[in-house]
Amino acid sequence: MATNNPQSNESQPNQSHTNPVFNYQSKTLLEGMSSVPFENIAKRRKLDKSSIDIPYLGEGSISEILSYLDVKSLMICKSVCKLWYAVIRNNEFVEMHMSRNSGRFHFPERYGQSLNSDGIIETYQYQSSLNGLLLEKRICSERAKYRILNPSTKEILDIPYPNTREHLLCLNMYLDSSTGLYNLASISCDDKGSKFVFRVLDLGRPGNYPCCCEHLSWRTLNITEMDNINENGNYRFTILGSEVSMLYVIRVPTARFTPFTKPEIICVDLVQETRATCTAPESMLNCRLTFQLWQQKPTILSLANDKLSVWVLEDYREHKWSDKLLIPLTYLNEYPRLRKVVPGFFHADGEDVLLYKYTSVCYAYKLESKEFCPVAPSTGKNIKVADTLVSLKGMRPEKISC
Repeated sequence: MATNNPQSNESQPNQSHTNPVFNYQSKTLLEGMSSVPFENIAKRRKLDKSSIDIPYLGEGSISEILSYLDVKSLMICKSVCKLWYAVIRNNEFVEMHMSRNSGRFHFPERYGQSLNSDGIIETYQYQSSLNGLLLEKRICSERAKYRILNPSTKEILDIPYPNTREHLLCLNMYLDSSTGLYNLASISCDDKGSKFVFRVLDLGRPGNYPCCCEHLSWRTLNITEMDNINENGNYRFTILGSEVSMLYVIRVPTARFTPFTKPEIICVDLVQETRATCTAPESMLNCRLTFQLWQQKPTILSLANDKLSVWVLEDYREHKWSDKLLIPLTYLNEYPRLRKVVPGFFHADGEDVLLYKYTSVCYAYKLESKEFCPVAPSTGKNIKVADTLVSLKGMRPEKISC
């Protein structure tokens, strides 16, 4: 006689055929293999979290661990949870990550081209870099356009042009160490080239802002001493922009005016809005001069009689110059075409190096090892960039061209 018991096999004749895992025999087998009743197995995933002893890492511990990762890995970690997302976007974490990864550099995978708001491909050229941020200039026949790019996070910030009625001589990105603010400085001149105008664009502290950028406006500095810097047109200028809120305007009489000269270095403090003028320690041949920054200090290099003289302005307030460094260039006998080229003075791979740029070829001379060899010219495609999370207010994701 048939029964109505739901546990009976006769009431479920097709269960073993349709779902053999959960039939009566499977239930009996599982109960024999486990001390947990079969009915409680399905409840394991619904256990109260308070009954499970899970170790908890505080925000400080998470920051400590994540700060050793590279930016590419951190971009992935931002998607793990809300806590990690907030930690990685925190300004203090960005600064800690930058300090712990100061020696980590990378070459951008793609550089130079992106899409504008109209979907048109634009090509940009490298200008300078600061803490992993690149200052770029658009290459086109129209008016120049500038932007700041972080190639690690692939974010950009468009920069307004300082003044369309003036000639832009220099655009430099620097960091105000007293406030932690990022800024841009520009030097422009009028049509005659006699009056220099200094402007500053405040970019703010590093941060991550999802909103659009507020209107950026340039602020003119009150440096009246630069109004008639080249009134008679008898000078040529070299402008050096440092990373520490200083601009150096080097004024040299033209070669037709005098064959020998003592260059003047006009040191402009962008924070204090003051200037000081320093004169070179000795006269030198006008046509064999070049200027650069050495450890963020203005440096004069003079070439004469196959010897390179180097002076570094150690303290512009005290008008203090370093002792002259005299470097004999004995290798010029084998490379006579470089005799009229004044090399640059750099420090690379733990050694001081002289770098020559001759047409499309570059040569390097290592002072310690006395090695002279050709090197690849530095272009926008092989710029070594610091790996950093630094992001400025108003930065947006870059649209990369395929």
